[in-house]
Amino acid sequence: MPRRAFLSVNISPDVLLTDRIQRLLEHRPLDRMVFELTEHSIVTDYDQVAAAIARVRELGGFVAVDDAGAGYASMHHILTLHPDFVKLDGSLVADLHRDPAKSALVEMFGEFTSRIDAWLIAEGIETAEDLHRLRQLGVPLGQGYLLGRPDEAMNGIDPLLKSRTRDLCESRETVAPFIEAGRTAPADSDDSVLRTMFDAEPEVAAIALLDPGTRPISLAARHGPRDIVRHSTMRVNRAAGRREVLRRAMTRPLPSRFDPLVCCDENGNYSGMVPIDALISSLAAR
Repeated sequence: MPRRAFLSVNISPDVLLTDRIQRLLEHRPLDRMVFELTEHSIVTDYDQVAAAIARVRELGGFVAVDDAGAGYASMHHILTLHPDFVKLDGSLVADLHRDPAKSALVEMFGEFTSRIDAWLIAEGIETAEDLHRLRQLGVPLGQGYLLGRPDEAMNGIDPLLKSRTRDLCESRETVAPFIEAGRTAPADSDDSVLRTMFDAEPEVAAIALLDPGTRPISLAARHGPRDIVRHSTMRVNRAAGRREVLRRAMTRPLPSRFDPLVCCDENGNYSGMVPIDALISSLAAR
């Protein structure tokens, strides 16, 4: 596969649980694979599915829930399994630019996925107008015939469309200029190690805790004189608009509302941190 690409595979929860699939997973690195859970079968034991998903993540893989907004099962998958990606059903994307109600629903999904630290993907993008509206709403990822049709080769996006999309990103004033290197530590670091790091650099507000594949798991922050607390992270892409990002950040629970945002690349790997106060100051100065 090309660099900065991943392979997405549809799979129903009952098939994921089979011994044959579990044995197959052991023979492949999964760090560039996404398993999309479909609604083709009823889940009778979510604990089993959650355990299988935990194993996929241990092997470096990602999990997505397909067709969000199209049925009950996909929503139950999201609430129970906390996926890495939520795929917005194409029925909510078609003619989005003409339908304020759909726009409100897409915006709601955007806020919801940010709260569970997942990425929203819009399916079925077929017109430039719908793509434009999705970017206005801050949807970070998409797929559809406008972006590319199935083919034997992995082709790039049409240069003219890429240019228009880039111009739109720049016009939204992205978070990219505010990314800082930040401080990181392994996710399994003891509190004593983190406390030593904070003591050495009193100005550091938070430390990003990363898994072995450099994907952010949580944020460590000070709590009182010597205690350490770990919060879930809000991950953003460097092309995300600062206004939409700040609005979503303000929906987080109060204890973590002003934690820095964690910026990731297209593969979910850590790129740096975006301080909330920097975004607030940039918008207040306008």
